[in-house]
Amino acid sequence: MKKYIAFFIISAIILGIGTVYAADRFGEEKAEAVSTPYAVIGEDVWMLNENGSKLFLLPRTYYARIDRMDDNFYYITFNGVSGKIPKASVSVVGYDKDVKDTQRIIRISTEYSVFTEIKLKASLDGEAGEDITAPTSEPLTYIGTYKQGESIWYYVSYGGAYGYVLNTYTDTPTIVDEEFVPEKDITEEEKPPEEEKEEQPELVKILVISGVSAAVLILVIILFIPRKNKKHKYYYS
Repeated sequence: MKKYIAFFIISAIILGIGTVYAADRFGEEKAEAVSTPYAVIGEDVWMLNENGSKLFLLPRTYYARIDRMDDNFYYITFNGVSGKIPKASVSVVGYDKDVKDTQRIIRISTEYSVFTEIKLKASLDGEAGEDITAPTSEPLTYIGTYKQGESIWYYVSYGGAYGYVLNTYTDTPTIVDEEFVPEKDITEEEKPPEEEKEEQPELVKILVISGVSAAVLILVIILFIPRKNKKHKYYYS
C-alpha cells in the first residue's frame, strides 16, 4: 500500500513540474506572437476624412496603425488623427515596437507678430467649414502637409481644433521628416555576449528538472524492484 501512495506522490511531482514548465514556455511564445497591424506609407499617400476629402499627406516610410477596415479602405490613426486610406495605396505589416510620429511644435513667424490673431482654414478640399482663429503668440501643433499647386499648407491643431496655415506664415517654412526605420528583432546570431548570459537561467531550469526527474525515476525503480524473502538470523549470547 505504501508503495502505491509513494507512486502517486511521485507522479504528481513529475506532472506538476512538467505543467509549470510547459505553461511558462507557452506564455513566452504567446507574448512574442502579439503584434499590431500597421499600414506602411509609400509615396503620395493622403489621409482622408470620413467623407473622402484629403486631410494631409502621410510621410513616406512611416507606419500608421490600422484600427479597422472595410472592402476599400483601412481606417488608421496617425499623429493622433483618425482617417482612412485606400487599401491599394499601402502594404501592411505586423509590428510590436514603438512607432515614431512626426508631430512637432511650430509658431507663427515674428514677421506677423503685429497681428494678434490668424485664421486657420477649416478645409482646402472644397468642404464647407468654419475657419478657426488662433492667437499669433500661441504655439501650434504640426500634424501634416497639404500641397496645393505651388502653395504648401500645414495641417495643424490648436486648442483641440484643426485647420490649415500657409507654411510661409510660420517660423518653419520647410519641414523634412527623417525616414522611419523600424526596429528589428535580434536574432540568435546578432545577440551580444551580455544577452547570451541571460539565457543561462533557462538552461539551469532544464537541468534541474532533468535531475529531479532522473532521481524520481531511480526512486520508483528501487521501490518496485521485487525483493527475495530473507530469513532473519538472531544472535544469542
